[in-house]
Amino acid sequence: MRAEAQLQAITGAGWWRGLGPLLRREQRRWWGGKRWWVQALLWTLLLNGLLALTLFVLPQVAASDGVAITPAEAFEFGAQIFFGLGVIAPAIGAIILLQDAIIEEKSTGIAEWLLSKPIARSAYVLAKLLPNMLGMAVSMLLIPGVVGFAIFWVFDAEALSLGAFLASGGIVALHLLFYLTLSLLLGVILRTRGPLLGITLGSLLGGPLVPVAALVQFTPWKLGELSVLPMLGVALPPIAATMLVSTALWSLIFVGVAIWQMQRLEL
Repeated sequence: MRAEAQLQAITGAGWWRGLGPLLRREQRRWWGGKRWWVQALLWTLLLNGLLALTLFVLPQVAASDGVAITPAEAFEFGAQIFFGLGVIAPAIGAIILLQDAIIEEKSTGIAEWLLSKPIARSAYVLAKLLPNMLGMAVSMLLIPGVVGFAIFWVFDAEALSLGAFLASGGIVALHLLFYLTLSLLLGVILRTRGPLLGITLGSLLGGPLVPVAALVQFTPWKLGELSVLPMLGVALPPIAATMLVSTALWSLIFVGVAIWQMQRLEL
C-alpha cells in the first residue's frame, strides 16, 4: 500500500483566516501537557491554603495566646486574604505566563514563519488571547474558587452567599483580564521582556499606591480593595462603577490596539 501525505488547506478569509489551527496549537500548550494542572495546583494550594489557615488555625493560635477571634472576624479576615491575594497573585501569574507568548516567537522567527502562511495577523493575536483566557479562568479562578467556596461553606455556611462570592470573584476576574490583555499588547509592541515586566508589575504593585483619586477611578488599581466588599455584604461605593467599566474598556482597547499593531508590525 502506498501512504499518501495529505495537506490540510487553511480556508476562510478576513480577520479570522487561520484562527482554527492557531487556536488548536495554543490550546495544546494548555491542555496537552502539565501547564493547566500545575497552575491549578499552584493557585489552589496558595489561595486556599492561606484561607484554611486563617479560618481554622489562626483563631486557635490566637486563643492560646489569650486573644479571642470570633467566627465573624475570622470569616472577614479570610475573605480579605482570599480575594485580596486573589487579585494580586493570579495577575502576576498571567504576566509571567504571557511575557514570552509573543516576544519569544518574534525573536526566534516563529511568528514571522507563521505569518508568512495564509494566516491573518488578527487571528494570530486572538489565538494568543482566547486559549490563555480560558486556561487562566479554569486554573486560576474556577478551580481555586470552587475549593475556596467549599472551605468557606464548611467554616460557616450561614454566613456564606453564593451571589456575593460570585460578585467578588467577578471583580477578581476583571482585574485578571486587564493584566492579561495588557501583557498581550506589550508583547506585540516590545521586543524584550524587561520593559513588559517593568510596566505590568509597576502598574500592578505601584498603581494602588497612587493617591490621585481622579486618576485611580479610571484604572483597576483599587479593585483589590473593592473585591472583598460583596463577600462581606458591603455595598460597593459609587466610584466602583467607573472603575469596573473603565477596566473592561481598557481590556477591549488593549486587544484592539494589539491587533492594529500586529497589522503594522514588520517582522
